[in-house]
Amino acid sequence: MGIQASGPYPPPQAQGPNPAYANMMLSNTAAANSEMSAVAFYRYARMVSRNKDSEISLLFHKVSVVEMHHLDLFGQLAMELGADPRLWHCRNCRMEYWSPRHVSYAHCTVEDLVRSALEDERAAIRKYECQLERIADPHIAALLQRVTEDEREHVHLWEEVLGKS
Repeated sequence: MGIQASGPYPPPQAQGPNPAYANMMLSNTAAANSEMSAVAFYRYARMVSRNKDSEISLLFHKVSVVEMHHLDLFGQLAMELGADPRLWHCRNCRMEYWSPRHVSYAHCTVEDLVRSALEDERAAIRKYECQLERIADPHIAALLQRVTEDEREHVHLWEEVLGKS
């Protein structure tokens, strides 16, 4: 089971400032479906699963570390593109800060947590693939592709965990 794809990450760089691309990267950092939401969810999942299944709890922690790295990379990239890398994103032409309400806390079992993690990872992949269709900058595309590879590893990880339960 891999926690992340092999190989290095491309540097978070861009051909130049681009407000549209910057907004996409801010969305990746702090929208409802974002790396910050993933970090917060995995932190919660680790804590509530710790006394129920220590092995899965440790997996939640390890994946959260990868998601924190993605958060940092997208924040750096947003800066490269000309944005202020606060935990916010553009929604309806207004900047909106990230909120803990973006995280679903209604999970009764460790299996529920794993299923939620799986669905969130799949949603992240769909989001990044959509962005890849719209972004012409090869530097941004390379980083998005690499992060997407990690998200695919997470999907395989959670599918394997569910297959064992």
